[in-house]
Amino acid sequence: MRAIKTMFVITGLLVSLYAFAEEPKKKAEQQKGPTMSELIQQQKYKEAADLGEKFIKANQADFSIYYNLGVAYDNLKDYPKALSNAELAAGMDATSAMPYQLMAAVYHEMGQEDKVIESYEKGLVVDPSNKEMLYNLGHLYEQRKDMAHAMEKYDQLIALDPSYQNVAYDVGVMLQESGDPAKALTYFEKANGAKPDNEDVLLAIAQTQLKLKNWAAAADGFQKFLKVTKKDAYRVAIMQNMAVCYFKANDFTKCAETADQILQARPNDEKGLFFKAEALLAQDDCAKFGPAAESFLAVSKADAMRLPVLKGLCACQYKEKKYKEAASVGQQVVALDPNDEETLLRVANAYNEMKDTRKAIEYYKKFIAVTKDQDLKAKAQKNVKQLGG
Repeated sequence: MRAIKTMFVITGLLVSLYAFAEEPKKKAEQQKGPTMSELIQQQKYKEAADLGEKFIKANQADFSIYYNLGVAYDNLKDYPKALSNAELAAGMDATSAMPYQLMAAVYHEMGQEDKVIESYEKGLVVDPSNKEMLYNLGHLYEQRKDMAHAMEKYDQLIALDPSYQNVAYDVGVMLQESGDPAKALTYFEKANGAKPDNEDVLLAIAQTQLKLKNWAAAADGFQKFLKVTKKDAYRVAIMQNMAVCYFKANDFTKCAETADQILQARPNDEKGLFFKAEALLAQDDCAKFGPAAESFLAVSKADAMRLPVLKGLCACQYKEKKYKEAASVGQQVVALDPNDEETLLRVANAYNEMKDTRKAIEYYKKFIAVTKDQDLKAKAQKNVKQLGG
């Protein structure tokens, strides 16, 4: 959550002051010159305090006089007088939370955070729907690692206005960072309800769904983000995430379509080429997969990504009876993963089909050494024996 600042509290108080703490008209008419609130607005705090004391001596003090005196003395750094006048104001109007906000500001400047919390809690008894106090109090509890009370205040505020200071979004981020993405998602959704086109919220929802492995929902979330964002630099990275989600959700058609969009924006993009190839392979479309695989392999140097594409290409070439090509690609697979049983057997069979006895025996023996499939192992042993190995 964002850090609380002294001036954040003071600013809120002065805004309230200008709106609600004007002296009654009859007092303004009885004096010449500016009123207390006008002097405070002009930052003439000593003059404002002197004027307030005159009203008290004339037995004309009311809520506004005591409150404004509190504000004036707070700005003069006379904290005891600021607090005493705030308390007198509170005693004169039991329906206003303003004196408690003033007390909280004064105690904050004095470094007495326990008293700040106490003042806010008293103010919320008077005005439970005061958004500023709920927000600041929630943050104070969060700073103290008192998350139960912090969440209580944030939840009250979110029920009133989830968009206030982006509180629902901020709470979602906080929960995400603390390792509770499922709960974070509920707050991001509340933030989205308040501001449906806020791209930060939409992105947070999509990323959280991705973290929760809700693949289809994550892809949908990324799609919504792309519709509203003006951050073109993000588009390719977001589409790459979408391709992952569609692939994991077994929606290979949309995965391939998304890969095409990536390649349209950034030709020869490694991930775009990878997901195009893998989506075609998953659809068992060897005719289209072959060229896609070759395009990817011409660009990529990442072994972790090359390995599944090479395996798929070997399988397709073997299926198409391109035994020489299958054996060549299969050897590349084995160089990356010497224990890949399927590829070892496929290469051995390819060499056997090509009548290359020596190579066939070599790869059958490599397969026999690693496989745990007893039936296939027995068949491979039989082939070796028949080949004279």
